[in-house]
Amino acid sequence: MSAPALVVGTAGHIDHGKTALVAALTGVDTDRLPEERSRGISIDLGFAALDLGPGSPPASVVDVPGHEAFVRNMVAGASGIDAVLFTVAADEGMMPQSYEHLLVLEALGIARGVVAVTKTDLVEPEWAELVVETVREALAGTALESAPIVTVSSKTGAGIESLRAELSAILAHMPGSPEGAPFRMPVDRMFGVPGIGRVVTGTVWSGRIAGGDTLVIFSHVRGASERSVGRVRSIEVHGAGVPEAGAGQRAAIALSSTAGALSRGSVLVDASRAWKAVTRVEVECWLAESAPRALRRRNRVRIHHGTSEVMARMDWYGAERIEPGGRGRAILTLEAPIVPVMGDRIVLRTYSPVTTIGGARILVREPPLVRGRARRERERQLEALSRAGPVERLRLVIEGAAGRGTEADALQLETGMGPRALEGARSDLGGAIEQHGGRWFSRSAREQVMDRLLVRLGAYHSGWPLQPGLPLEAARQAARPAAQELIEAAVDALVESGRVVRRGASLALADHAAVLGADDLRLVGSLRAAYREAGLEAPATEELAAALQVVPARVREFQEYLEREGDLVKLVSDWYADAGAVSDARAALVAHIGRTGSADTGACKEILKVSRKYLIPILEYLDRSGITRREGNARVLAGPQLWG
Repeated sequence: MSAPALVVGTAGHIDHGKTALVAALTGVDTDRLPEERSRGISIDLGFAALDLGPGSPPASVVDVPGHEAFVRNMVAGASGIDAVLFTVAADEGMMPQSYEHLLVLEALGIARGVVAVTKTDLVEPEWAELVVETVREALAGTALESAPIVTVSSKTGAGIESLRAELSAILAHMPGSPEGAPFRMPVDRMFGVPGIGRVVTGTVWSGRIAGGDTLVIFSHVRGASERSVGRVRSIEVHGAGVPEAGAGQRAAIALSSTAGALSRGSVLVDASRAWKAVTRVEVECWLAESAPRALRRRNRVRIHHGTSEVMARMDWYGAERIEPGGRGRAILTLEAPIVPVMGDRIVLRTYSPVTTIGGARILVREPPLVRGRARRERERQLEALSRAGPVERLRLVIEGAAGRGTEADALQLETGMGPRALEGARSDLGGAIEQHGGRWFSRSAREQVMDRLLVRLGAYHSGWPLQPGLPLEAARQAARPAAQELIEAAVDALVESGRVVRRGASLALADHAAVLGADDLRLVGSLRAAYREAGLEAPATEELAAALQVVPARVREFQEYLEREGDLVKLVSDWYADAGAVSDARAALVAHIGRTGSADTGACKEILKVSRKYLIPILEYLDRSGITRREGNARVLAGPQLWG
């Protein structure tokens, strides 16, 4: 297996030699814009292949601007890098944007890198050594505290090979993206090429993509998310055509004309996963000690995720505000959607004046709405999730989805875990999680649905003791909002355990049996007598209810009971007749039609001695029962009759 591709990003104050250093390492001037060349500063992102020599993994370098006005571009470039090349000019030392870039790196969780003290040709060696010491002091307590520091001059070439060796050593021990991860690439540039069409570039965050593949494209269009589908026409990596590109590579992808709106901040993903563009995420957040003020609940902030910048409001759990240097968990409500995976990093910046104040890690994408006392329990769950290892994380994610479950295709996105880690965690959890249909649930979620169904069945039997069971659809309704797959699994488990039985399209507790009290027996006797006396000309339900001085619902309950007992036949909706009378009518009609071949409505009326009001329901019942078949205005036998 080839070594994973990795990305190195530059960081540091304006005019501290980042672009010159990249040119010294790669031979490429990454300042591509005319304004950048005329002003001598980087405004937007620059890219180049980074060859660190034999045995080193394939790498790219992203050169970011250092000017404070272009920090948003810097953040877009720093997203998705694996290691940093942090530059400090020997003739100036640490400067304001040096510290802000360090804060951005911390927010993005970038913990590996090399520090280059540049422009050493402009100072005496003793001064360069002093700058190295001040840089080391400034890095204390940061992720780059133990990073190697190399003194270099891009002008003379001094130290460049040492820097190359340090970068190679750092990258050699980096794991890269897990195999089998879903494809995702935030777009940082979009342009048109004559004869090719639209081309987008970006750092492949995870997965692989090949020519001919279908992609889903999420873009911001006037504050809303636009979802479109496009096909990959061709791929280039650093100017060379390739059949495919993978995690850690800088890719230029030509897309078919079916792709929708595209710009920096758009996200390309594979079409086979449960990707979502969401406007609510739960995060673990920290505020830098250098933040100018506390971050209060409902404060408006800028968040940088991938290459997108979105306005959001922070809603803290358990606090009204977080002071500088503090941490907390919160819901971010976004003014435009993002396409996240659990574990993604976010850079937090103030709304105005704009400055970097901290960072956040996504814990849950599209969380449920939680209000009141439930917020305290939700905060406890998020705290556990933020500290969990792979096995516990998977358990918490699936348990957190409760009865909704988690789509199998979404597990990687909800947990931030690769396929191998996910499979290992699933194995370790054993029977604590279950797959039903295409979704994963916790065993406890299924047991909760089973308990709800048992309670509902018990209540139904108490209220309607004569009914054989609760209609299956009503049982499903009682178990919602649980997913349909979980409800069916709960029903199956109850039936298999012997606690519940299926009775046709109904469910009943296994020990349920209709028990008639004295009043019930009297009403049953009255109904039997009324129907036997009426024969085929049975009264309507409302008439019976009025005559017996009971509510119609009570009559209907006992009509259904007598139908199950074989005393009544349901002719049409809400119309019953004595079973013996219906049997006699059927025999008379079958005998007549058997002799004559058919019987029209008039003949049927004469045979049964009933008015049309009662005749039509009887004939339609016989048609539905497969005894007779209507042909024009007559009835014929539907098939061979075994009785008559």
